[in-house]
Amino acid sequence: MNEAKKTIVFFLLIILPMVVISGCASQIPEPTPVPPTATEVPPSNTPVPPTDTPVPPTATATETSTPTATSTSTETPLPTNTPTSTPTYTSTPAPSSSGSVGSSVENAIRIYFIQPKVGGTVGCGDNAIGIGIGQARSNDIGKDAKIALEQLLSYKSEYVNGLYNPLFRSNIKVASVKFRRSNGLITVNLRGTYKKPQDDCDNLRVKAQVWSTVKQFRGVKMTNIYLNDIPFGDRVSNDK
Repeated sequence: MNEAKKTIVFFLLIILPMVVISGCASQIPEPTPVPPTATEVPPSNTPVPPTDTPVPPTATATETSTPTATSTSTETPLPTNTPTSTPTYTSTPAPSSSGSVGSSVENAIRIYFIQPKVGGTVGCGDNAIGIGIGQARSNDIGKDAKIALEQLLSYKSEYVNGLYNPLFRSNIKVASVKFRRSNGLITVNLRGTYKKPQDDCDNLRVKAQVWSTVKQFRGVKMTNIYLNDIPFGDRVSNDK
């Protein structure tokens, strides 16, 4: 009887669990292999024509060779220090450097500039052209001569009304002018700096300007013209 119990107990403890396990195992279906669902899809990165078409450079900084400021280097032959009355050409023939004056212009105070190389009698074949300053002469020759010389020496431009002004290089002022009516002697004292030109003809032209301006007045027979107490004739001389 004990052996029978032991057998039953053995069966229950050993055999029965194995049967139960094997039965359960038979009920679990084996996983069936599933074919791969990842179908091959043609590559989606098909070459697309580039959308960044070349665009011409947008830099607008173009170099132009045209200057922004047009240079107008026109030379106006008019002086910057024009006297109160602008000189105008006289209608009468211009006097020579000897100072002879026509009767029709006796009442006009004039200053003299140069018309170069026209076969004239002053300078190097030049003419000394008288220009009225818009002021009439008085009975005081010394006073009129001083006015005329001051006007002449005030011009610092090379050309005046189209005429050459060789005095433009120098800086000269009138100190005094005295006229002696008894013998016709006029004495002029100038002060300043005479810049001697390289062209010898300009020395002769300066002399024609100054002497013609002084000797335009009737009654002037002799001249003494000094620059810094030295005869101005020596300053404008071409003697070496």
